Amino acid sequence: MPGPDKKHLAAEAVQACDLWTRIFIRRKTGGQRLSLVKICAGVGGMWLLNAIFNFHTSVPFLGELGAKTHNDSTRYYAIAFLICALVQRYERRKEFKNGSDWHGQHQGISRFEALSRFMPREWVYRYLDPAAAFLIGYAVSHYLDLNGLGVCLMLSGLCLWITEALESETLDTHAWNMHNLGRDAEGFTGNGRTAKSQAAASGQIGRAHV
Repeated sequence: MPGPDKKHLAAEAVQACDLWTRIFIRRKTGGQRLSLVKICAGVGGMWLLNAIFNFHTSVPFLGELGAKTHNDSTRYYAIAFLICALVQRYERRKEFKNGSDWHGQHQGISRFEALSRFMPREWVYRYLDPAAAFLIGYAVSHYLDLNGLGVCLMLSGLCLWITEALESETLDTHAWNMHNLGRDAEGFTGNGRTAKSQAAASGQIGRAHV
């Protein structure tokens, strides 16, 4: 029995991480992106980061190591994320049952969608959204001194950029494949017509000789 695809698992992990900010920076995220596995993995990841950044211990001869102060901002953010993700998941399932044709893997509608009037729409989703998430995380970490939450948001912004880049590449590959299939079909049709013309010409020549 073949084992799990490592690339697929890695992509799922990155998508679970990019949900940390996608859920707030975009509206109407596709229902399949809001699977319970990804939501629970996202909450678990943030709780783990919260524990890491609050780690504190005392080591003989070395003294106190780790966090100097305790802060649970990442845990509170995880709770807010969980509530918003479950609400959006419920909305997508309700829309699906009502016959909505909303795509399950839809990337969501950016809060900066209005800026697509001034720049290519692809730039808003592929660059602006991830950059906004990363910069907000940087500000939270350096100006509010919430290191755990800041790193969480910066990491999510990076994962959002990776997800958008991979999906854009997948769409480009699909478009090229469809283009190549069309060209191949045209070539096949053209070759068929040429063969028929040659056969007809041969028949006319044969009849002329007779």
